[in-house]
Amino acid sequence: MGVLHYKRKEYRQAIPELSRSMDLLPTKPAAAYRSKSYEAIGDLENAKKYARMAM
Repeated sequence: MGVLHYKRKEYRQAIPELSRSMDLLPTKPAAAYRSKSYEAIGDLENAKKYARMAM
């Protein structure tokens, strides 16, 4: 659901869904989408944190 929210530009809804996903199974793509979602809402600190995880 997190990626679907992201693609719909529903970034604030995407973040908790991606967070739950990463709690279950941390993946680089989930971290990348989470980073982009944080960036889209202006939270650059968290955007950088998850961008590093996505590398």
